[in-house]
Amino acid sequence: MNSATYPSELRRVKSSAAGLVIQLHQSGYNYDFSAQERNLLCIQNNRCYCYDDVEIDCQTEYFDETSYIYKFIYTVKTSCGVNGILITEKDNLNTIKGAANGLSLSADLINGLDPITYNLVLGIINRRKRGEDRLLIKYRDKILAISLTETALFYLEHKLTKLVMYDGRSYIVQKTMDEIEKQSGMSFFRVNRQFIVNKYAIKELTSSLNRTISVSLKVDFPLAISVSKNRSCNFLEWFALNF
Repeated sequence: MNSATYPSELRRVKSSAAGLVIQLHQSGYNYDFSAQERNLLCIQNNRCYCYDDVEIDCQTEYFDETSYIYKFIYTVKTSCGVNGILITEKDNLNTIKGAANGLSLSADLINGLDPITYNLVLGIINRRKRGEDRLLIKYRDKILAISLTETALFYLEHKLTKLVMYDGRSYIVQKTMDEIEKQSGMSFFRVNRQFIVNKYAIKELTSSLNRTISVSLKVDFPLAISVSKNRSCNFLEWFALNF
């Protein structure tokens, strides 16, 4: 590209990228995200989302005429419906997909990744070590694969373990609460013997005069949820974590 066509080409690429961003905003990706070392930060609501709990897809690349480097536009989907756009300087989706497919990744390669890719790969590897990020549910004559990121809470009722999804659907799980607690990962916390809640399903916390912490959820759920006193300190530390 010669000096005569370079500026106009930059304007064309920049205009194309801006048009895509506008189109994505109109399609429901209304929020803007920033890549942090351990999580994604949503600019508008100042909330952090764990890389393990979001879906990130690369849409296109463009040349930034300010920094004179190529950048990449991603869409971000969270389990709580906060969807938006992330712009980074690197695209390492092949590495991420390699981890998802079970390919061997050396320590040198992992350490050389940029923060967003490192956390995406780390999340995939941790899920694989944990065994799965989905639960197989027997429902009538079907077997359903339910994603943990779509699950708001687990609870025990009449000695049966049940889950509730963000859309209100509820299923019986063929696992004990202890097994669910081990599998569900850092996004979930067992507030008492009966309930395991997803951090991103929590709407608000309230404290009574006897210092009992009550948990309100973003989903319709008829039972009251409170944090056991012996778990309250650990719960508040967990809730304050930006993972």
